[in-house]
Amino acid sequence: MSKNKQIMSINYLQWLELQQYQPRTIDTLMSFKRHLESYLNEQRFKVERESLQRYSEWVLSLGYSSKYEHQLHWGLKHYVYYLEQIHGVEIELYLPRLCADSAVRPALDKAELKRVSNWLLRPHKDYWLRQSLWSLFYGGGLRRSELLGLQLPDLRIKERQLKVRTSKSGKTRLIPISSLQLKSLSNYIQLERPAARAGFEMVLFLGRRGGKATSLIGKELVVWQEETGLGTKFTWHALRHSIATELVQKGMSIEQVSQFLGHENISSTSRYLHAENYHKTTRNEL
Repeated sequence: MSKNKQIMSINYLQWLELQQYQPRTIDTLMSFKRHLESYLNEQRFKVERESLQRYSEWVLSLGYSSKYEHQLHWGLKHYVYYLEQIHGVEIELYLPRLCADSAVRPALDKAELKRVSNWLLRPHKDYWLRQSLWSLFYGGGLRRSELLGLQLPDLRIKERQLKVRTSKSGKTRLIPISSLQLKSLSNYIQLERPAARAGFEMVLFLGRRGGKATSLIGKELVVWQEETGLGTKFTWHALRHSIATELVQKGMSIEQVSQFLGHENISSTSRYLHAENYHKTTRNEL
């Protein structure tokens, strides 16, 4: 095999290794590639400018943190550069403008949270699914990836606890759950959870076809944004900001909030707090 053909046969993983990236960086970039491929395969798109533009805009609709959005775009740029250098694919990459890394997504105020909770009371075929999402994204302060990673055994009914795998560090933490949170999750599992496909039997939240719930959670976000009238101000991550701010308002120490959110250091937690803009309120018990 000629040298040129050898170069052309290098896959993305091999190319990253040749760039001498650290193993952790390679794992991250490969996960971003899989994230992109999952979207393209589901939509039956090819790797081209228009499909990558749609992917980028779809990412913005999912409610990720601004930091994670920047990381995904960083990963996309690397992958496109690989395609250009190794496979000669010419793509004029379009990426939507993102907020600065230092920008903080706004927490929802008292009136906005009330608007969401009132909307959730309306009858719907996915009533318990939505109550569960509310109870975990808001009441539990979970990240989107943490919710998607939940397993059925993680719900400890007797102890009234939920075992959460922190997506960024791989560590686990236990968060308390109220009787109403437990009711929402139990009813979702018994009444609305689809039949699981092979390999997904233990996954807590399932998509419509019994597999990954990634697309379902993304579509649900769009519905919540439209039905509550909050638009893109409402994201799953905004709920995480909201509960963090509220807990501090109620007297919880920043160290306790940091542990509750699964942060490794307090400096990360401080970016979540919006006490100066948050109207002190008594949250409806979940």
